[in-house]
Amino acid sequence: MQLLSAKKTAVPERSCERNHSLLRRTFSQNSLRLPTNAQIRSSIYTDRLWVEAGEFDREKHLLTIQVRESYVGESFVLLTDEFVRSLQLLCADFTRIVELGAGVGWLGHWLGKYGIRMLTSIDNKTWPDFPQSRYLDIVQQMDSLEYLRLHPEVDLFILAWPQEDDLASRIWQALRPGQHLLYIGEEKGGCTADNIFFELILGHEVEHNGTRNMRESFLSFDDFHDQPHLYQKA
Repeated sequence: MQLLSAKKTAVPERSCERNHSLLRRTFSQNSLRLPTNAQIRSSIYTDRLWVEAGEFDREKHLLTIQVRESYVGESFVLLTDEFVRSLQLLCADFTRIVELGAGVGWLGHWLGKYGIRMLTSIDNKTWPDFPQSRYLDIVQQMDSLEYLRLHPEVDLFILAWPQEDDLASRIWQALRPGQHLLYIGEEKGGCTADNIFFELILGHEVEHNGTRNMRESFLSFDDFHDQPHLYQKA
């Protein structure tokens, strides 16, 4: 999960925001379970559902922005109990799983916490002014493309929120036939990957155990448009 610069929105400071239960429960290595979808929706807005429901609470909207701004410093993927449990089913048929562009490492951490066996989480750890101590111990410093070249045995790679450069495209091109890519990000024209990536993966999305549950359980932050997709290289 790449550490991107979030779009900033001017909001008033709140001392309670950094201690919000969603942040404490998600970004503590001592936590045993992630918040549920219902718990998250009761606290903040997700997926712009307030528009469909015709409701709008200004205080909840401001809290949503504040929590999101702190959250994305650790993970752009909104991590929930239901989503990670859906990945348990998806990953059951894969024996060698690696996360690329892992960022701090919270996605890989929670996959492991829920019993999903990962070979490793990879990140180049070259972000300026980002202390090495911020990365979780599970994150191995290595170039993603180099890891791909050296490890043809991996059958599932996970790539969440890649930057809008050509990395996602190059990763897809480097995959070997039969290998899978679980991509979590926005669609073409969004804030992840480049347009070439979406041209390359066209026609390669596959249904697998858990993919339906994965999509149905996934939550996005309000004003984010990310979704999980499973692709297989032909």
